[in-house]
Amino acid sequence: MHEFPDVSPDDIKGLLLTGFSADEVRAILKAGFTYAHSQAILNRIRIAQRDPHGADRLGLTVVQVRDLVNRVSVAVTSSREERRLEGRVARVLIGDLVSFNRKIVDLATGDVIGEIDVETSNAIIEVTTDKNDKLEQVLREKNDERINPQGKPVVLCAPNYSRAADAQFGSYGIPVIRTFKDLFDYLRRL
Repeated sequence: MHEFPDVSPDDIKGLLLTGFSADEVRAILKAGFTYAHSQAILNRIRIAQRDPHGADRLGLTVVQVRDLVNRVSVAVTSSREERRLEGRVARVLIGDLVSFNRKIVDLATGDVIGEIDVETSNAIIEVTTDKNDKLEQVLREKNDERINPQGKPVVLCAPNYSRAADAQFGSYGIPVIRTFKDLFDYLRRL
């Protein structure tokens, strides 16, 4: 509490009581998780703790929710710009986050066939700081049933993409999102 005087002691206590270690709580706070983020995390864990199957409304267990939060915390403080952006996107969506930086493995061969940067209950979000060259990957995420078995919409979160990309990606039904506000607005409409 001395390290983070602007954070409610109740938030810190709540995170500790739900199984996060002191070091994990410190990392969460250093990663910029806000009161709203903390409340979303605590809500998900409390639902899972009360559920007869031990899962929150998105099907994740307490251990899985804590693992997601910890991996997002690490990403937000990464030295790599793209990794930080992935973490920031996942952090703002923490209440609806299903997976983060999840590798998809072909069960027949054991080969990695893809990776989902950020997945919510109703969308897959490919995140990049690059300025181009994601179309093939995003189309694979959209169309490959092994990567996207539920057929969720795929979004490209690419703050550095030019407006010229909108038509190219749009022709495949994939929006190019450049701001968190636009991302929220898009996800809210799904």
